[in-house]
Amino acid sequence: MSLSLSHHPERRFDSITGRYAIWAWLAAINTFLYCSNIFLHYYETGQTSFKPLYWYAFTLAAMAAMMLLGRASVLKDLPRPLLIWLWAFLTYTFFNFIYSSHSEAATQALIYNVESAFLFAAFFLLLIQPGAMRMAQWALLVVALLGVVLNIIDFFTPAWTTVPGRAAGLYGNPTISGKVLALAMVGAVPVVPSRLRLLFCAMVGVGIILTFSRAAWILWALGVTGLSVTGYIKFKYKRLTAALVASLAGFLLYALLTGTLLGHLNSVGLDEFLTPDTLERLGGRGSSFGDESATSRAAVALRAWEEFQDAPWIGHGSGYTMEWGYIEPHNMYLTMAANGGILGIAVFLGLLFVVWRYSDPLGKVLCTLYAFSSLTSHNNLDQPAMIYMLALALALGRLAGGEEKRPLSSRQYIAAHRLEGSGDDSPPGAPQERHGI
Repeated sequence: MSLSLSHHPERRFDSITGRYAIWAWLAAINTFLYCSNIFLHYYETGQTSFKPLYWYAFTLAAMAAMMLLGRASVLKDLPRPLLIWLWAFLTYTFFNFIYSSHSEAATQALIYNVESAFLFAAFFLLLIQPGAMRMAQWALLVVALLGVVLNIIDFFTPAWTTVPGRAAGLYGNPTISGKVLALAMVGAVPVVPSRLRLLFCAMVGVGIILTFSRAAWILWALGVTGLSVTGYIKFKYKRLTAALVASLAGFLLYALLTGTLLGHLNSVGLDEFLTPDTLERLGGRGSSFGDESATSRAAVALRAWEEFQDAPWIGHGSGYTMEWGYIEPHNMYLTMAANGGILGIAVFLGLLFVVWRYSDPLGKVLCTLYAFSSLTSHNNLDQPAMIYMLALALALGRLAGGEEKRPLSSRQYIAAHRLEGSGDDSPPGAPQERHGI
């Protein structure tokens, strides 16, 4: 049986304080840097002249150092399916640019894709270093809790949000804040004591609710459901809990569709903090999906679909949806379809397939949330935090299943966990980090 850090505390200690400490701490620093959005927040608000590109260079320099010191190899350590996808993605990116308008938007889209490909590889190589996964999960826990606190402050005393009445914290954008917090919640849950995990998810839920992002609300519900299915959250009274959760979900869905949720919030005195935008989202026009945001997104989605039909095979070229002069599709699938046609859709779906197939149960929850959020976001491939979450999912699979094997299924995890008798409170499927030699 191979040695794993989670069953050998002294090896874990050595990996974060001894000769491997630098890689574990670099993983934690990168996790907090990109997932908290602090690297972009201070630049966009003019508090620093340190450009995001410089932070990307810092991360890529860490990857280069690992390779020079023999700690990592792109060809040996990257899973072959991921390596193939990265080459395919870069090939597609340059091909897509060739027949684009070559405008500033097209060039920017090209740069975004190249940056994302290299960051993906760097994140993955950092996360599979000894002790790095645990440190990264602790950093995600800090990100999630900090995000909740800042969102509460931002809702009652708007300080960072670009949409008053909707909390955003350091993300500026409420929708981005909500989706990153939902993914951070899932990624951080293994380091939360099992008896506190439900409370932790509830706390993150408060921060997400205050964003008034309906997509983020659904992501949170999917995340909690996924954590329950994979065994990370356990309920003493399963049937009663399931009935209560189903009743609450049914009530919220009914209230959103009928527009009665606004009345319930007014009854508890929260109406004074709501703006016209949040009022509409809560049913100010009779339904929570009848506001201007929902209708405008539906219109632009239809436009993207029509553009895809005009050039179904290879699309209109790099950055095409950025050249419209108004909002983008807010849908990764339609964005890839309009820009790259069937070829673009195939590349994006290929990424989801690779991550799903080669991740562990927790990674599959992250992949599911990423795939769902792509229905309501057009920039999941150029936001470092979202790229990081996919790298995290793949790294979990590598650490759990070994270098040459596919990750174990949930049933195999349960059997292995019982045989090993580890004695910890980690659920079946918790990552088992291998000690590098």
